[in-house]
Amino acid sequence: MSFISELMVKIWEPESLKYKKLREEYDNLSDGDFTARVSAYFDGKDADESVYMTALNSCGCPYWNQNGILSGCSFCDFFSKHFEGFVLLGALKDRNRERYEALIIDRFYISRAKEPNINMLEHITGFDSLNTDEISAKLHEELLGEESSFFKDGFTVLSCETRATSVTPQRVRSWKKNVKGRLRVECGAEVHNEWLRNHWINKGITDCDLSRAARILREERCLFACDVIIGIPGLSERQSIALFPHAFRFCVDLGAMQVITSPLLRKGVNLQSAISEKLGQDSELTDIGIGGNGPIGIHVFSVLLAVCSAVKKYPEDASKLKFAGGHFDMYCRHVKELYTDGEEARVVNIALEGLCAFSRTGKTDQLDIAYEQINSSRCFADFCDRLHSQHGLDQIQETMRIVAEKMAKVYWPADWKEKLHEFGEELKGFSL
Repeated sequence: MSFISELMVKIWEPESLKYKKLREEYDNLSDGDFTARVSAYFDGKDADESVYMTALNSCGCPYWNQNGILSGCSFCDFFSKHFEGFVLLGALKDRNRERYEALIIDRFYISRAKEPNINMLEHITGFDSLNTDEISAKLHEELLGEESSFFKDGFTVLSCETRATSVTPQRVRSWKKNVKGRLRVECGAEVHNEWLRNHWINKGITDCDLSRAARILREERCLFACDVIIGIPGLSERQSIALFPHAFRFCVDLGAMQVITSPLLRKGVNLQSAISEKLGQDSELTDIGIGGNGPIGIHVFSVLLAVCSAVKKYPEDASKLKFAGGHFDMYCRHVKELYTDGEEARVVNIALEGLCAFSRTGKTDQLDIAYEQINSSRCFADFCDRLHSQHGLDQIQETMRIVAEKMAKVYWPADWKEKLHEFGEELKGFSL
């Protein structure tokens, strides 16, 4: 197990203990009491609504929950908000799979208001949709396949999200057979560098996994989209800005028809939150550009600079870059809550509006306009001064070593030297 894998298990450990306690409580209930508990949680609870997608209920991402040991990608936490629901659904699935699948279908009905109007593009997804541990072949058939009573006429374009390792010809064919037009599958790459992806982001996805998924989707005449993140947890913003164009190019070269990006958020249980909580007052980290920015994981100026850099470097592919709708909306809300008045808020809002305009229209001139408007401001000049003092790409190994040492001292106070040595051995395999 890598250093980052062990660290994420440690960061999630309190939630894993909570999961275990709740699961034991639910497993010891009688069928009648357990049914009442499930009903009490879900009855009257609105399904997650989004103009961008229909989210399928499930036990959560199989990569996040491995037999009750919680972990997952270092930037991710889609689970804390509805934690009890994931535990309940896991217990229900093991107790009575038929009732579990009936509840998933019922929740799907609620989210689609019982009488769906099929859109030209339907984004209907779980966390790892093509993984049968999350969405079984039988459940998929009842929801979206030939047995579906919801979409008898099929879809023009059906879109879902999955891990690259779950893309197989069989699963792709199963998902696309009720699609009149094309199936669109979105996989997370996050960064272009395999070592960073697996030894720092803890993605567990190789370049070969992504290439194989892209090839299968191409051979099956499906659309392939790739996710990348702006802002790597535990790296400086200067480093994150420099890495982003490479990630964009990497996904385009894989054959992605769209590259979907999200700014890093410091939310729930993820590495960025743990650094802020445990090391928020660490002056060394602040000096090299780690932490800060309140609930947002990366400053809006950094997001603007990263996107501008990517589209200027690869203008012929700029139209492929899109923001992840729901996640980007959440980021924008946090930014507006953080900057409410004064000159800095005015300038930040200009940058944010430029990004939003680009997100809506795909026109890169909106980014240029925003940059020109903020470029002469004092607060942007101060930001750039701070940015230039941060660790750059040539210091990325040193940055990770510093963060790893400080986190090791927090989570393994007696064994931190051993853990740091293990990370140092891993770091020998890193190159940009």
